[in-house]
Amino acid sequence: MSHTQQNKPVIALDSGKVLIDFDYAILINRLSELSGRLIESGALSKMEEINASMQRGELAWAQAIKILNRSLCISVSEKEWIDLYNGVLTHEIVRMREVLSDLKKTYRLVALSNTDEIHWSYLLKTFPIYALLDGWIVSHQEKVVKPGPAIYRIFMKRYCNNGFPAFFTDDMPENVEMARKLGWRAEIFVDAEHFIQHIKSIHS
Repeated sequence: MSHTQQNKPVIALDSGKVLIDFDYAILINRLSELSGRLIESGALSKMEEINASMQRGELAWAQAIKILNRSLCISVSEKEWIDLYNGVLTHEIVRMREVLSDLKKTYRLVALSNTDEIHWSYLLKTFPIYALLDGWIVSHQEKVVKPGPAIYRIFMKRYCNNGFPAFFTDDMPENVEMARKLGWRAEIFVDAEHFIQHIKSIHS
């Protein structure tokens, strides 16, 4: 990274519901089709539990598949599971690629995301918006998650020389609240229009 790039202020961005949309109902519906029976929406709680463990880097994908197959009484191969799991990632958030392309002239764009290895690899390969990022801190690599303060401090050390990003946005109120407690300028993400207004307010 050039000296000029290092001197640019940093915008910290969540990934899910900020850069990319997702819908786990797609996964439930596809599992119901494959199994020939209705997979109850309550299965989502088990998936969320497993997903949280993978986001913390505590559970390997192969082990997660075994747990899911057993708990849901199904038999789905690893390749099928990967396709199903990545299928919940649907599309880029409207206008955010356009907005970030413009902001990249002035800011470094860095993701701060709770995510697992399977999803993160897929996002980087599949959606062009991720090519705009200048870096990222992702939970499965650091083995800590938002809203715990440790992952924010890792971000500050690695990308802000132990200072603060110019701005942070996240769709989860608790993640924004922790950022504010640590001294960050942060707002809950609503849509691209609100995001633009928040960035403009930095200089007002």
